[in-house]
Amino acid sequence: MTHSGDEVFMRAAIEQAQLALTEGEMPYGAVVVSPAGEIVARAHDQLEADDDLTSHAELLVVRRAAGAYSRDLDGCTLYSTVEPCAMCFSTAWTARVSAAVFALTMRQVKEIVPGEMDEIVIDSVSLNALGQRRLDIRTGVLADESRALWDTVARR
Repeated sequence: MTHSGDEVFMRAAIEQAQLALTEGEMPYGAVVVSPAGEIVARAHDQLEADDDLTSHAELLVVRRAAGAYSRDLDGCTLYSTVEPCAMCFSTAWTARVSAAVFALTMRQVKEIVPGEMDEIVIDSVSLNALGQRRLDIRTGVLADESRALWDTVARR
């Protein structure tokens, strides 16, 4: 079930993913939205630019939101073009993000670009079930638009 604004905010995450592609990164993009419906942080993957394997869009956007908005992101929503990996999901959970919305699952990306998802793939629903507190998880928002970015990668 999508919520009001999900498509608007996912488009902002997709814009970040498009920016990542233009900068030679993989098309991962993310935004954090406050309870008032304002984007408080934006990020895209910067693994190549930072020469840092932990510079994932979701980790960077949570870090930026914590610095610009609040270290306690309770009530905030993370929008991501791809389901957060275990590291990024844990980062969002620790920052108390209330919801995670993503376009594509990690498994879908792996099907589009088989060599891309070279990490432990544990889906967010399974990770969510392990914590005492649960995030509201919504999937498939603008999946076709996110998939188009990954199709570009697959054709390279």
